[in-house]
Amino acid sequence: MEPCSDSCTIRKFLLTYRQERQSEARSGKKAVDLFAGAGGLSAGFKQAGFDIQFAVDKSESATDTYRLNHPELPHENVHTGDINDVVEEGILTELAEDTDVVIGGPPCQALSIAGYRSRLANDEDYTLLEDSRTTLYQQYIAAIEQLNPEIIVMENVEGMICEVGDSELKVSEMVLDGLDEAGYNAKLRLLDCSEFGLPQNRDRVIVFGVNREADVETSPGALFSALYDNRTEETTIRQALAGLPRLERGEGGKIMIGANRGRRSEYVSCAGISVPSHFTYNHRARSHPKPKDRKLFDEVMEPGMDSADVVYGTDRGDLIDYDIGTEDNPRFTDKYRMLDWEEPSPTIVAHLQKDANGFILPDYHRYYTHSSKESKPERNRGLTPREAARIQSFPDDFIFLGAFTDWFQQIGNAVPPLIGQFVGKVLADELRQESSETAETPIYRPRISTDD
Repeated sequence: MEPCSDSCTIRKFLLTYRQERQSEARSGKKAVDLFAGAGGLSAGFKQAGFDIQFAVDKSESATDTYRLNHPELPHENVHTGDINDVVEEGILTELAEDTDVVIGGPPCQALSIAGYRSRLANDEDYTLLEDSRTTLYQQYIAAIEQLNPEIIVMENVEGMICEVGDSELKVSEMVLDGLDEAGYNAKLRLLDCSEFGLPQNRDRVIVFGVNREADVETSPGALFSALYDNRTEETTIRQALAGLPRLERGEGGKIMIGANRGRRSEYVSCAGISVPSHFTYNHRARSHPKPKDRKLFDEVMEPGMDSADVVYGTDRGDLIDYDIGTEDNPRFTDKYRMLDWEEPSPTIVAHLQKDANGFILPDYHRYYTHSSKESKPERNRGLTPREAARIQSFPDDFIFLGAFTDWFQQIGNAVPPLIGQFVGKVLADELRQESSETAETPIYRPRISTDD
């Protein structure tokens, strides 16, 4: 039997392949990923030329996924557990000498709008200031004080720059103050990820911090300027999902046998999404068993419509069985929402693990090709995990482990690899200039056409 080559689609499952990868000499600046999740930010930084040395996250299913998809890292270098324990045990001090950059996104559910309103609905006395996740950034700062990198990158939700309740406090100000005390000049910006070719409207806060004692002449402002130079045209859902098998409700599974067919868009072909393979992973559609939901998807909703449009724009408001507020002041309108093939997706969120009614993908043939012969109402259904992963810019061979709900949680919580690649390129080029290296890191820049 011949050994598994680089084109072998199952190579990352093989111990021999993983041992070979781990024994290879690796170049590139060294990075540590804190609150790494499934490894989206690491994947982007790896594409930008970084060598990831260590990663930590509390979720077992997420670190299982991380290990599988980063075969170059030894098992023990992906730590499952509380970052406080990692700091207290001094594990990071052993990496300090070789760490150039620290990246990561402290869990943000407490600060996200969706997360906040969900907890408030269950507990009217809930406050952000009493939620321990609001101050997870302190653990991040404690870790970088041990690692002492030249540059740090933090990613978080838009809620980070908003006032915490009526306290007049902003987590963003606390983060910047903490980084200043740790010896870093830091700035933050709210990034519209769709401006960098990501096929979704995803606003995220990015923090750059530069160590004042490091031999690095750049500044956070200069890094943001270089990052914004890479802005490009938006990508649509149709371009993001090009080539994937089109499933009906209840179809698909963990693994589907057979290569993807159809024309690939430039996003899929050039952003590292499409990978030659005889398998499609994590591509399973929900069955949507409730008759009223199927009636909504098949007979009432059109692309771009949400719950408020159904209640106030049709005569079938009876199918929306919860209080959406008034026409002038609606709320929870995204609980039911049909996507539009020709627009970017709304923000992919971890709530998809509970249901996908806010991410209903309309039948492609009915709403895009307008082919009545090929259209089927059974194709009106929620996004699959693989489709959500495509919209998050994960490669097709990035396999998510755990239960079906875990897949969605890992995908929704992840930093999109494409955004990690853009940020990583900026840092890699800057650090390369400081070390007098001349090679530039290549990066995907889409040239979107209406034919993609």
